[in-house]
Amino acid sequence: MQKYKLISSDLDCTLLSSDMTVSRENEAAIHTITQKGVHFVPNTGRTLCEIPESIKQSPDIRYIIYSNGAAIYDKECGTVEGTYLPRDIYLRMISMLKDYKAFIIVHTGGTSYVDAEQFNEECMCHHQLGKYYRDFLFQTNTPVKNFQSFCEGLEEVEMICIFFQDDEDCRHFTKRLNEAGGVSIVSSFAHNIEVLSAAAGKGNALVRLAERLGISREDTMSLGDSKNDLDMINAAGIGIAVKNAWPILRENADVVLDCTNDEHV
Repeated sequence: MQKYKLISSDLDCTLLSSDMTVSRENEAAIHTITQKGVHFVPNTGRTLCEIPESIKQSPDIRYIIYSNGAAIYDKECGTVEGTYLPRDIYLRMISMLKDYKAFIIVHTGGTSYVDAEQFNEECMCHHQLGKYYRDFLFQTNTPVKNFQSFCEGLEEVEMICIFFQDDEDCRHFTKRLNEAGGVSIVSSFAHNIEVLSAAAGKGNALVRLAERLGISREDTMSLGDSKNDLDMINAAGIGIAVKNAWPILRENADVVLDCTNDEHV
């Protein structure tokens, strides 16, 4: 039987239960595998400030991949390996977004920032953000005044998360980005895109970390549920989808579990 040396798991709707916590059963499983020398690595679209304290403080977890693979955090050394958006591409994107009605979240330095003028229930509802996600943003994100100027002054941007009011705007902006090149575009929700460096991505980060640890691709496993987990599923030696995963992920996974994220993955 294959003995995996690195297991990488998405958080939302995969490792985390619907109440956004890690179940006792999953905590016990993580402890058991790490005691056997296996690296358990959360791999999430969230940035560092958005990750539950139970995960950041867990003695069984050393590495965390966040912002869809734009950064790898080594808790033991306190260091971050970042693969940031090229600044010229990032600035062009920020300028392009002026043409659209969009709700923007910028990940930089492990923190997520939003426009203070849009940081309210009414605006988020207009941009089709569900209550679960709105509550999450109010708890974890930092509102900024003069958001446009703030964004233009940033140097090391991990990722930009964008919600559109209109599906056609989302498709149009995505087409413009693809034509410009240099970025990777993933999605975690309807009406949403998440833009990062073409060299980032959950799968690429998983491979980089495995190489650093001297672990072959064949000895890695990944688990996920949504479209932004697709490259991670394909990059690992074995890719696993939870029962509640998006159809595209179930179609590409090597294994589909017979349990959801609320049944202790």
